[in-house]
Amino acid sequence: MIKKLQFTLLLFVFFVSWIVTSQTPTPPNGKMWVAVPELTDEFTGNKINANKWDDLHPHWSGRPPSRFKRENTTVGGGYLRLKSTLLRDPSTVNDPLKDIWVNSASCVSKNKSAKVGYYYEARMKASSLSMTSSFWFRVGKFSEIDVIEHIGNPSRANRQNDLPFEYAANTHYYGPHQGLPPKKSTWKMPVRGRDDFHVYGLWWKSPKQLIFYWDGREVMQIEPRVPYDENLKMVFDTEVFPFAQAGVPSIGLPRVENLNNNNMNTMYVDWVRTYKLADDDGTNAPDKITLANPALEIPAMRSYDFNVSYSTANNNREVLVSFWKGDTWLGAGTANVDSGQNRTKQVTINLNALPVSGNDYKYKYHIRPRGTDHTQATDEGEVVNVKVNGTLSLNDNNLKTFKMYPIPATSVLHFKGLETGLPIVVYDYTGRKLIETAAKNDITKVNVNTLKAGSYLVRIKGYEIKRLIVK
Repeated sequence: MIKKLQFTLLLFVFFVSWIVTSQTPTPPNGKMWVAVPELTDEFTGNKINANKWDDLHPHWSGRPPSRFKRENTTVGGGYLRLKSTLLRDPSTVNDPLKDIWVNSASCVSKNKSAKVGYYYEARMKASSLSMTSSFWFRVGKFSEIDVIEHIGNPSRANRQNDLPFEYAANTHYYGPHQGLPPKKSTWKMPVRGRDDFHVYGLWWKSPKQLIFYWDGREVMQIEPRVPYDENLKMVFDTEVFPFAQAGVPSIGLPRVENLNNNNMNTMYVDWVRTYKLADDDGTNAPDKITLANPALEIPAMRSYDFNVSYSTANNNREVLVSFWKGDTWLGAGTANVDSGQNRTKQVTINLNALPVSGNDYKYKYHIRPRGTDHTQATDEGEVVNVKVNGTLSLNDNNLKTFKMYPIPATSVLHFKGLETGLPIVVYDYTGRKLIETAAKNDITKVNVNTLKAGSYLVRIKGYEIKRLIVK
């Protein structure tokens, strides 16, 4: 199983510093975006939602030399996981470009629910294979939209400098339009698709306008050769691209050792979300957030309280405040808020260590729907030029200690020395809550077998923050 957060606390801080904001495109005047549940999934739990998805493509067996295998499509640890594995050694087949020797994976929406006008986005991480990690739409009479077909780790060394950075979108034509050449567009990403999760989006704005997004930023458009005005199915899959030049695959066939490596052979989808336009009924009124009289000169402490001023017409919102030294994340706190105008909420940030005296500190803050992460922030801001001076002893922070074992944990985590009823919260590196429970007695047991192997933070109000390692 690949480790979702396999890095030290230092790397934890580094990756959080790369946070970007992703959100739906600005709707037309008088309109608002509303969710399409049939094509939206957070992939929680330990099995695929059979009401929404087929875990084996019902209309296609896959692209030779790969073939879809049902068991390679699973849900676990908060992800849709599309694994590619070795069926047989390629040396045992007559033609490794045509004969089946790779088991691939697919996930297809049950119904043809994707249609013109919708906005679609998926937070994905590509496999580290010489295979595609893809998000696309098809199974109509004549059209195909490939939001992204990404080669995470081409076997041919001369393609390592382009394909792992390539965001490739495409359109294809079938049926009455068979013979029309594909029409594609590419954009070079600043990072490799196999190294981290990113949000790939499509606004099927009209039958003749497809707009593509990367982490909330418009990066390219395609005008189809014919109007795309039919309903389609949504598809995630992995494929071998055997296309040959002089008998040699142009990207290289997947390596046997990589197919056998669970740290390399899986494409991950954190979530997929789909929205449609509706008349604005007022519930989509803009959220607003700011900090109320933030101090620009503060003592070095392990815990800070912030008063957040906000306005929202929605009861399903939470606010977040984070503390930074330059571009380095130091800690964050969240709080649920109710609807209202010009209201105030207190947010507490607990730090792992005392900040060093000096300048270049800042506060960042945002408001977002509950149960989401920073990519769904609806308003945000920051306060810069904050100065930390002086140092308080640890005793001045009044942070209590507790025991947490075993570390690393595998299935059950034990807590000792907590007050009954105190909330125990486990976060991932994006600040998203993964587990929340309450201390029941002097020894509390918490099941962590739903977490993927990696590093997490455990926060209990009034107590020191601890790092949890799951293996």
